Amino acid sequence: MISISVVLKNPLNVVMSGVAVFLFGCGQSSFKTLENVSAASATQVNPSVPILFSPNLKQSIQSVSASSFGTTCVLNGIGQIACFGYGGYDTLGIEVYSQATPILLDSSSKYRKISVGVTNTCGITTLGVLKCFGMGGALGNGSYINALAPVVVDPGVTYKDISVGQSYACGITSAGVLKCWGLNTNGQLGIGIVTGDFILYPEIIDPGVSYSQISLGNSSTCAITSLGALKCWGYLVNAETRTTYNSEVFSVVYYAKQPVPTLVDPGVTYKYINAGTDGTNCGVTIAGVLKCWGSNISGQIGDGTRIAQLSPKIVDPGINYAKVISAGWSATCGITSNGILKCWGACNTFGPPGEIPTPDIKTPTIVDAGTSYIDIAIGAGEGANLVVTRNGMNYICGVTKTRILRCMGNNNLGQLGDGGLGDKYSLESLNPFELL
Repeated sequence: MISISVVLKNPLNVVMSGVAVFLFGCGQSSFKTLENVSAASATQVNPSVPILFSPNLKQSIQSVSASSFGTTCVLNGIGQIACFGYGGYDTLGIEVYSQATPILLDSSSKYRKISVGVTNTCGITTLGVLKCFGMGGALGNGSYINALAPVVVDPGVTYKDISVGQSYACGITSAGVLKCWGLNTNGQLGIGIVTGDFILYPEIIDPGVSYSQISLGNSSTCAITSLGALKCWGYLVNAETRTTYNSEVFSVVYYAKQPVPTLVDPGVTYKYINAGTDGTNCGVTIAGVLKCWGSNISGQIGDGTRIAQLSPKIVDPGINYAKVISAGWSATCGITSNGILKCWGACNTFGPPGEIPTPDIKTPTIVDAGTSYIDIAIGAGEGANLVVTRNGMNYICGVTKTRILRCMGNNNLGQLGDGGLGDKYSLESLNPFELL
């Protein structure tokens, strides 16, 4: 088993003296869904098959979601949601800054999808009802008042997908209609304009186009249409210049505000997309090909360089992938079609404080060899008020094919869900529902 951890770095990869934190990036808004492995192909991740796996569905973990501020939520086999970690903006449904002991959210409802963002948490019930809680303005219910209890979004409309970013969210209705609401300072809602005002109710995006999957970063958004076309908008990397540091070429990236859905990688059909925190995006084509683009300062694209890519580039050629989560500023992890977990970027191996770190990993590297995974989330955990939330993305949680949650990294806010605050330097099996 490979133990992956890192130290805090500046933009040119210089180790900051005396500072050591995990750098498992923020993947804060990738949607999570109940999934299963079909009996006919036990090594394949198949998101279309319902869960019928564990005899103890309450203890069976089906999916995990994490934010760039350290909020983590897990979904079990009977549709319960347990959350822990950072609680600012009321993302945990209680008024606390952090919560080491898992709490059960909205026990009166059963859920099938959950998405955790920086300021809000949203989920879709088994009946397709979309509910959100957390910061006002981004709830989708027309109110600027924070909500500790989940509020119904878009009453009378059922949803099939949801993703939450920083102060905004987007969902896809059962009919394939894409809707977004919340903050729009970088055009991340896709409504055609940039504005400092909150959009308080779900607004239809790209009218007439049917969508199947949506993913939000902090201010960047990507989605896949029902025909497999990939579109992105918001605060996106659109230019780069190059510099040399320690004889290695780095890219300095520049961003542009793109307020309308724009076609990416024309002619290629996608099945999965993840929008990273800073516009470092990764997707999986219908053929299982992994592609990434955007910022690459820590090697998080996975092509062996630190040079930004302005269009999707094939990563790990010849290997089929099922899903991927880009952590933007630091790291990326992906799950192959046969359940192998791989990570790259600022996720280099070191142990407890004082151990000398190794360089960033710039190509996909197997993690937790011998264990098969179905889901993965990577996030930060230093809290909203510390600078290291940008440069110190620092924990990882994955769900194995046997429905076990395995986590490692920084745990200063209780974001690993074991009831304590002790960091973990290798992946450990945990079950937050046992602590409820």
